[in-house]
Amino acid sequence: MAKGQLSGHSGNIIRKLFRFILILSLTLTFYVAVTRIQQDNTWLSRQHVTILGEKPANCSVGRPCEYEGVVHFRVIVLTYNRPESLGKCLGFLEKVETMGDTMRIEIWIDRSEHHGHVVDNATVKIAEAFRQYWSHPERGRSCAVHIRERFAGLPGQWWDTWRPRLGSNEIGLILEDDIDVAPLAYKWLKAIHAKYDHRNDISGYTLQMQNVNIVAGRKRPLFAPKTEQVFMYPVLGTWGYSPHPRSWRNFQDWVHAVRDSPGNKFRPFVPGLDQINRWYNPRTDTLQSMWQIYYSYVNDLFCVYCNLNKFTGKENVVLAWNRQEDGLHHKGKSTNSTNNLLAYWNETFVDFPDEIIQFENNGTLRNNKFDLR
Repeated sequence: MAKGQLSGHSGNIIRKLFRFILILSLTLTFYVAVTRIQQDNTWLSRQHVTILGEKPANCSVGRPCEYEGVVHFRVIVLTYNRPESLGKCLGFLEKVETMGDTMRIEIWIDRSEHHGHVVDNATVKIAEAFRQYWSHPERGRSCAVHIRERFAGLPGQWWDTWRPRLGSNEIGLILEDDIDVAPLAYKWLKAIHAKYDHRNDISGYTLQMQNVNIVAGRKRPLFAPKTEQVFMYPVLGTWGYSPHPRSWRNFQDWVHAVRDSPGNKFRPFVPGLDQINRWYNPRTDTLQSMWQIYYSYVNDLFCVYCNLNKFTGKENVVLAWNRQEDGLHHKGKSTNSTNNLLAYWNETFVDFPDEIIQFENNGTLRNNKFDLR
């Protein structure tokens, strides 16, 4: 064999060997990465939250997340280790009518507080399967799955997963994973934000119509006269909460300045709210709503509630339903999903008044021009 032929033959062998080593190296790298995902989810970024299918977000525990883009409707779904409940919640969100507007679902998965700050694999799988199935940006809908870099808890999940951009008209909705949302919930939210976002006395809007009670003095149901589509109450409804953008930013700034300050021992007790104060006292690190209740109290803010069940005299007008799955603040039997979610429309539902009936914490009227008889 000629010398040139030997040299060419050796070169081919070297090139083939190099390709083999490269492929083997890439295969081993991929195998190690997959194994680490399956065996230990703590490999995920400890600096920032990890987003499946997208570049990492510049968000972290204690730092409210201001997203790069703006959409018409951004739904924040908070979850931890209830995969079945999350699946139900996402199934209802899939049916929400957006009237051609853009909708984005942000699924935030928290880690365990102890035992290595692990993330629940079954919950991640449900979330990621939904993201891949439901996301179609060309149709105006997208989804991201956010895995916390460390334990956030309910306060961190609630306060730090959506910071509305100044000057945008983006509507946000915060849901825990046991909330079912009506198909027409966004239509109602869009109308009520357009009507009242100019006001300075609103903390936010709630889809909650179930278990709305007066919290000061004797506990009893709270509702407005049948002539009213909505009413205002200082205590927020967390079962489907849509913050007023400006009020929410101000609250985020305040709560982090107070709660995160070194040596903080402040407790947000509200005078006269004995029931809530007693409920909060043993749950100081987990009951996030008490901080906003206090903030609303000192700043004279109200949450706007829907009164469609009294306004229409019908039961099938529910905007959101809480299944009350077993979790941090609820132990015991859960509630089945309801067939009474709002699925038909009448423009009188959003023919909102310029002046809204306002209730004090104890259920008395603030604006006495309304007749409760």
